[in-house]
Amino acid sequence: MTAATIALVGDLEEARQLHQLAFRGDPWPGDEHTFYAARVAGTLAGMYSCLPWPEVGAVYFSRGAVAARFQGQGIYQHMLRHCC
Repeated sequence: MTAATIALVGDLEEARQLHQLAFRGDPWPGDEHTFYAARVAGTLAGMYSCLPWPEVGAVYFSRGAVAARFQGQGIYQHMLRHCC
């Protein structure tokens, strides 16, 4: 498993750019989502967005993606654990 660091994407414009790279043509999930980037040795490896769902005491993992060259290294699982 590759060690990925996950950090909040604080700039909404950067989040939009990451979303476009990962989900070409898919609609933007919404500004109310929180966006995170996964990096390996400083290189963008993946991203995900989530939305708090306080009515049920959960977090909705709305979408996630891992760059092709980093797939199969456990990064998506790491992002899921980080979110929830």
